[in-house]
Amino acid sequence: MTGRKYQPAVPISEMSKMIGVKESTIRKYIKENKIDRRGDNARIKLDKVRDYKAQHKYTRYPSAAIARELGMSYNTLKKYWNFKSKDEIATEFGKAAAYVQGTLEDTISSVAYDVDTILQSIHTLYMKGLDKFDADLTYGKGTFYKGKNMFLEPPKGGLFDMYPKNCPLTKDVQALSILPTDKFDLKFNSVIADPPHHIQKKGTKGDNNYNMLDSYDDICKAYRTISQIAIHTIKAHGIFVLTAPALMNADESILEKIKAYIADHFKILDIFILVDKNIPKKIAPTEEQPRSYKSHSYFLVFEKREKPWGD
Repeated sequence: MTGRKYQPAVPISEMSKMIGVKESTIRKYIKENKIDRRGDNARIKLDKVRDYKAQHKYTRYPSAAIARELGMSYNTLKKYWNFKSKDEIATEFGKAAAYVQGTLEDTISSVAYDVDTILQSIHTLYMKGLDKFDADLTYGKGTFYKGKNMFLEPPKGGLFDMYPKNCPLTKDVQALSILPTDKFDLKFNSVIADPPHHIQKKGTKGDNNYNMLDSYDDICKAYRTISQIAIHTIKAHGIFVLTAPALMNADESILEKIKAYIADHFKILDIFILVDKNIPKKIAPTEEQPRSYKSHSYFLVFEKREKPWGD
């Protein structure tokens, strides 16, 4: 366990995978350090219940639905629900608690229903305390820097777009075409890009920041351009955040295309899924539905390799 962090809130089987050691090693560590594992589990459950009651301002009795949401049995929920604020879980004699009560943190999940939550998660895990990306390659209307997400500042001097004249901050947004796609100018440590996701028929009113993309090939071309810019401008170990649609053409998905474009230069660190809350529950039976309705998109997090794969 040397150099690996013991996680009191994580089951031993999951902890084994998380920190890369055998379950027997973890159990030995618990025994040698006289950790009150059973007491820690109780303290964590009590904190979960207290957090839930505080967040929802509950004064009524617990329910089976709340128990399912918190991942415990109804009887366990009822037991901790009735604890008073001053009540604590006693530590077993001769052992020590590894978990400190009142220190639960929100889980960073790979699935979210809004962009703000995903960007906050990426910022927490991969931005290393920075308040901005070095460059945004598809600034558009500045959606990433509005609403709750005011903590994320637009990159000063690093705003780009395919059509900067259509961006609200015209003076600050530069043409994407000035960045190299065939020669190296490694100047960025972190880059974000949100290329167009949708195929729109010609004549349809769409986002003015892009030419009307009316084919799968047009979208692939946009991703290829963004990928080439990332390859030629991001430094080794730099972070590249790329959004992608759950788009398919025949027997191929856009994710396969992205992998082909950048796999030699970037390794995947994480995948976040943004769920569309506006999913149609019913559709008119005008034609047969060939595939499932794509109700999600991706935020892919990459790290630039020290050297291209195969070198």
